[in-house]
Amino acid sequence: MSSDFPVIPAGLHPLTSPQREIWFDQMLHPDVLCNIGGYVDLPGAIDPQLFDEAASLLVHKHDSLRVRLTSERDEDGVPLQTFVDP
Repeated sequence: MSSDFPVIPAGLHPLTSPQREIWFDQMLHPDVLCNIGGYVDLPGAIDPQLFDEAASLLVHKHDSLRVRLTSERDEDGVPLQTFVDP
């Protein structure tokens, strides 16, 4: 039985619709970098070890913080993505 869908290598995933839109926009406008910044004012002293542990837990729990585009492409020439280990 044949499939009309391309075979994607194990561990790789297509970009979501919003990710594709951002990627296409970056390809059309390579000199325009869109970043959204922000900050949080943390009053008082910060325990660096505890802060590091909290950041590591955040990255471990949310794969969107570990996304990497690959050199592999889908049928439209759009890169596939993978998730690096936390």
